[in-house]
Parts: sequence; structure tokens; C-alpha cells
Amino acid sequence: MAPRRRRSPAESRAELLAAAAELIIERGPDNVSLRQIAEAAGVAHGLVSHYFGTYGALVKEVLRVENDRIEARVRER
Repeated sequence: MAPRRRRSPAESRAELLAAAAELIIERGPDNVSLRQIAEAAGVAHGLVSHYFGTYGALVKEVLRVENDRIEARVRER
């Protein structure tokens, strides 16, 4: 588990998205919980729900961010 530290809301949200993306890629979306994502990001479980509401909303945001990243790479080429 990553150590907990003070972060801005934007940092917390970004770290949660990064942790969620990594875990979903590793294990698949059906094998990851909000608690596991919170632990990987080093934040309290409730913070995940605070920022994203539901697991579905979090997965949707991960997909949007990853899609934007891929689109940016394609445009660069």
C-alpha cells in the first residue's frame, strides 16, 4: 500500500485514475474493487466514492482519460 500523504483534490483524483487504470489493465474491470483502487493510490476508500460516486463512473472516467491519451498520440503522428 502506498503511504498516505496530503494532496490537492486534483492530485488525489489523478492518482486514483492512474491506480484504477493500472489495476483494470492488470486484472480486468470485473476483478478490481474500489477498496483496492483506494489502497493502491494510498487514499481512504471513501475518497474514491467522493470523487467518482460509483465504480461504473470511475471505469467510465478511466476509459475517457485513456481514450484522450490515445487520441493525442494519434494526432502527434
